[in-house]
Amino acid sequence: MVFSELTKYCQVKAIADALSPTYDSFYRSVCRSYSRNFHVPLPDVEKLDPEKVLSAYFENEMEGIDLEEHLPDLLEKLYTIEDPDYIKKQDEDLEDVAAMVERREQERLTKKSLPKKDIPDEEKRSGGRLTFDNLDEKLEK
Repeated sequence: MVFSELTKYCQVKAIADALSPTYDSFYRSVCRSYSRNFHVPLPDVEKLDPEKVLSAYFENEMEGIDLEEHLPDLLEKLYTIEDPDYIKKQDEDLEDVAAMVERREQERLTKKSLPKKDIPDEEKRSGGRLTFDNLDEKLEK
């Protein structure tokens, strides 16, 4: 392979890994980060125990984070680790709530647009007080 072809291939692979990371590309990124942060040559980092490298990487990410401020995000990460379908379930729950709100709003608008019953003037209250006019006639009915 010619050097220019190798360069192009590596650039395309780097772009593809950035757009759609794989476990390997993520671990290579973690190793590079470990190498920079702890001043260890990359070939030496690649020989280390992956658990040690990953733990150091994630611990380094957590430093300086205000835990109270980012607690919802951290909990969401934990829930996602525990249940890989967590985000999917959250999205479904949100869609269900949105559908329920939409349905209730539609019902409210439908009720609002229904024609009101016309009440004959004689049955309406007058001036906010009860009238006892024709009370005898109404009782007889």
